[in-house]
Amino acid sequence: VYQDDGVYVQGSRVGTADEYAQQAATIASQGGASTKIAEDDEWRSLGVFAMTRAEESDPSNFLSLAIDKEGILRGSYYNAVSDENSHVTGKVDKKTQRAAWTIGDKKEPVYEAGISNLTKEQCTILVHKAGGKTEQMLLVRVKQDLPGADGKPTPADGKGADPGGPGSAA
Repeated sequence: VYQDDGVYVQGSRVGTADEYAQQAATIASQGGASTKIAEDDEWRSLGVFAMTRAEESDPSNFLSLAIDKEGILRGSYYNAVSDENSHVTGKVDKKTQRAAWTIGDKKEPVYEAGISNLTKEQCTILVHKAGGKTEQMLLVRVKQDLPGADGKPTPADGKGADPGGPGSAA
């Protein structure tokens, strides 16, 4: 909660709005594109989400996220209006359970959510923008295809593909 000049998490003050945004930027940078990832790293899909503002009913931005055992985030971002894809890089802070990431090669904005929130059907995320501005957006899980009738996993269920992992185009 943003209140007065501070940010409060579960009732405890964790800093000013600027300090909280800087913390998110630091977390996101720890999982940046230059982070070394083991060749045999195992990735778990967190899902595919439509990313929208609360008042939008027809989203055009989509986010796919995956995590490894070290808390590194990778994925892809797709803008349907411009038909452009970008890679997503970030990290989860194990102590605070804050997931923070950036899109493309830009350091801002920094997106963040509690890692447990990314397991839900929808959640609010914070978008920390340049100049100390913070915006809330909504992530809504996109329903994915079930395994085919033959019982084999399809790429859309996250078991047959590596969304944003090492060696992918994301």
